[in-house]
Amino acid sequence: MSMLFHLANFNSPTCRQLAKESRCAAGSYVTMVVKESTEPSRSRPFEILALGLSRSGTDSLCKALEILGYPCYHGWRTLDDPKQSILWSQAIEAKYENKGETWEGEEDFDRILGPYSACTDLPCAMFATELIHAYPDAKIILNMRPREEWYRSIVKSVDAKMRSRTGWIMSKFDSEMSNINRCWSKANGHYFRWDLARNGKHIYDEHAALVRGAAVGNQFLEYDPHQGWEPLCTFLDRPIPKESFPSGNVAQEFHSRIETCMRSRFVRAMRNLGVTCLIGMGAGLTGYMGWATWLE
Repeated sequence: MSMLFHLANFNSPTCRQLAKESRCAAGSYVTMVVKESTEPSRSRPFEILALGLSRSGTDSLCKALEILGYPCYHGWRTLDDPKQSILWSQAIEAKYENKGETWEGEEDFDRILGPYSACTDLPCAMFATELIHAYPDAKIILNMRPREEWYRSIVKSVDAKMRSRTGWIMSKFDSEMSNINRCWSKANGHYFRWDLARNGKHIYDEHAALVRGAAVGNQFLEYDPHQGWEPLCTFLDRPIPKESFPSGNVAQEFHSRIETCMRSRFVRAMRNLGVTCLIGMGAGLTGYMGWATWLE
């Protein structure tokens, strides 16, 4: 997920509309948009770390965990609350660019994860060892797909968005788009060493080995969401729901969900771009007329 993004007041029409349309980013998740705080807070124990990379069934797993009663954090939620993207950018810059204090403990991650009892997807997965240290009692799931299948999916979705010049240009004309674009560019850039197409496969293997090693001594499940309810519910000691296991977003749905969520921000960016062009044209015309008058 690489993307686009005036940090709006939460009472603004834009944020109210985003809350109403929480389904656009969160699919059919049970929980609604959460107004995250920069102060750590926790309302319930943190129980599950699902640490597979993006496009490894994170969306369907997140929906499944919520059906089982675990409010789950997913990277899509940065589109609901752009303030989260600022916090994640700070954490990423501290870890990879030596800027600011590193995030290591529960209080650090509770600034975002406080309302939740589970998490999956990036940016969380790129902090696998830190999260295992921060929440030592959490059960750990390494959600996986066959590597070639995962690679084809992430290249068609995340990598395609990372390479979008339109998104990069438009993000310069809206601060929400800018903040979200900064977060996801840094997340995917740093983790895949700035070349997902070239490095993706071996980083996928490296990440799996990292999680397996960090999970030693913890309750651990290696799991393909295509396996459905049984292994997941057995691991979590939950009854199998009557409803079908939820499906995740395929590559085409990935792009349409981003476009739906970003539409109001894109319109605002277009407006700001138009105003900027008009101001530039006006300044240029004024300068030209002044120059022409001087020549006379």
